[in-house]
Amino acid sequence: MKFLPYERLTIYSHLAPESAMQKLTDVVETSPNKKLRGSMIKPYRGEITGYKFKISRIINYKNSFLPVINGEIKSAMDGCCIHLKMQPHVMVICFMIVWSSPLISLLLMAVFATITPLIFPKLVTVSGSISIEIILVLLGFLLFAYSLVTIFFKMESTKSKAFFRELFN
Repeated sequence: MKFLPYERLTIYSHLAPESAMQKLTDVVETSPNKKLRGSMIKPYRGEITGYKFKISRIINYKNSFLPVINGEIKSAMDGCCIHLKMQPHVMVICFMIVWSSPLISLLLMAVFATITPLIFPKLVTVSGSISIEIILVLLGFLLFAYSLVTIFFKMESTKSKAFFRELFN
């Protein structure tokens, strides 16, 4: 789905799976002992196991929404295909769920409190009502959180997609 910070990409290449694997190994730092921030020896870091890999881009700045790329290289008729799945780090997703949950709860309570007197006017005798401004503010906070995750994730995933398309073609 285009609205979620999650992307899939399949790249078809004329390279043999072994050649594609070698190209990937050439650009991924797999040693956990090296200090990677600021090191531009290889553009990616992560794990490669057989023909599967889990990597992320090495950057010189802080971006919590940097995609984690899970991939697999499979043999195809005229070469190979590389399947990539990109998503934010699990901790970022958990943080955004925890951060958004109270806002969603408050929003649902505000909407319920606003529409209940309209649907059941004889049952509800509440003086005063929830203003539409409160609902709009809560929606604004949720839209901000969604935009923050999506925009920064898409910026980084676009760079990685372009890199891998060029690498394997």
